[in-house]
Amino acid sequence: LNETAPFVVVSYGAAGPAPTSVSLPDQPLMDQAAGVTRSLEAGRQAMTNLELDAAAAHFGEVVGMFETAPALAFYAGTRPFSEALINLGVNAMLAGDDGGTRDFFGYAVSIDPTVMPDAGLFPDALTVYGEVVDDMGSRNLASVEVNVDPEGAEVWIDGMLKGPAPLTAELAPGKHLFAARKNGYISGGSIVEVRAGRRPTDVSILLEAAAGGSAPAGPRQPNGVADLPAALMEGS
Repeated sequence: LNETAPFVVVSYGAAGPAPTSVSLPDQPLMDQAAGVTRSLEAGRQAMTNLELDAAAAHFGEVVGMFETAPALAFYAGTRPFSEALINLGVNAMLAGDDGGTRDFFGYAVSIDPTVMPDAGLFPDALTVYGEVVDDMGSRNLASVEVNVDPEGAEVWIDGMLKGPAPLTAELAPGKHLFAARKNGYISGGSIVEVRAGRRPTDVSILLEAAAGGSAPAGPRQPNGVADLPAALMEGS
């Protein structure tokens, strides 16, 4: 094999002690990501059956999980968060709450603008969603300064890797998800309302040192994230 291709042959045998399990710092986040999937699926089913109260409860659970632990985006992606917000907006629209609808849709666009309302079930919602997207796209970008303790941690904004902390970013006004991770620390984050103005919005994230082991490297980009959100939200 070595003469024909760059293979390395490894033999696995019973010699030596079995590897011990390592407690990963982000294991609770990984467990919560499974809960996000369950609640989101339950909300989808209730929405399909037009069980609006039940759907709102399940989608509210998803939003609550992300708002409590924004670093869930590393393991669940940003798409479930945005989808739950959109469906809460649809619920508000069906209840006649136009302001609530636009607030939820705007929140969803800030987090992940690739997710849209189901045009087959709720075509009117897609029209309102488009108006919200146009309105947000017309706004001037705002400056954001992100600091993480410890410095050098990876900073992700709305599911997109931006670089090591500290850093400065330009974002559309609205709520955005900031998350950070570094080997040897428990991943953390914050959801912050970015406001336009002369002074930049300050975002500070404190990562807790892990008792043992290192945070899993994870994918370079969470599930459900494309290049489109960064282009939209940075004015490209």
